[in-house]
Amino acid sequence: MIGNTAQKYHSQLEQSVAESLALRGVQAVSQFSVKSGSGFNVGLDLFITSPQRVFVEIKSATINLERTKTFMDAAYAAFEGRVVPFLVVIGSSGKRIKEYFAGSAVEVIEVEGPDSIQHVANVISSRLYSAGSSADVLALLKPEELDDRLDDTGPLAGC
Repeated sequence: MIGNTAQKYHSQLEQSVAESLALRGVQAVSQFSVKSGSGFNVGLDLFITSPQRVFVEIKSATINLERTKTFMDAAYAAFEGRVVPFLVVIGSSGKRIKEYFAGSAVEVIEVEGPDSIQHVANVISSRLYSAGSSADVLALLKPEELDDRLDDTGPLAGC
């Protein structure tokens, strides 16, 4: 369970990253929910719809790696692999978390200190506006998919 101070920092970081991304022309939705293949809702810290589909999870460096990987895999599968997943880690884990997620679709960003928000926003926006990897091709929306054919994944899902 996350303590009140850590939860408050997590919420502030989430909101500040969304605001910083908005200044870069990136639309992000906080506390987004998507249905998994098994029918349960997966709650995401941030979901970006444009220019590519991206979800962002923010966790402490002391996370349970196996549980976090299971969660990230479930969220990735809920979007049928047509999303770029980011895991923002608050604090330093050495190379432990990056090594654990190496070879997966998850991109890990470790942050510490006062420049955390700008760093996260810079990494994500740079990644969004670069092209070339197969994940980029999968995550780009095709014109026939602009109606968001994935059930319950729009910004108003669950309303």
